[in-house]
Amino acid sequence: MIRAAALLAALLAAAPASASEPPQRRRAAEITQVVRAATDALGMRPITLVEYVEPGLYRVRGGGCTVMVQIRVGSTRPGRPGAMPLPPFEAVAGTPDCG
Repeated sequence: MIRAAALLAALLAAAPASASEPPQRRRAAEITQVVRAATDALGMRPITLVEYVEPGLYRVRGGGCTVMVQIRVGSTRPGRPGAMPLPPFEAVAGTPDCG
């Protein structure tokens, strides 16, 4: 019994201490925020394409316009209850280019 308890304690101690998100979950959260920011910037124009340009930068097209959306780390976005915490970030849309 003591061996089992010691083994359990060793396994728990070896578990990673940080609750970091898997990269695919982080990317999904980024895309959700990018679409929200682009929707506000593009107004009534429907989004037709979200393109990953480089880390922290997306290009969104809709209704003949293009808007660049930047991911800024360090915002105070609240997390979902019960979910593993994401590093804080926010998506900020630039001015749409409709030319």
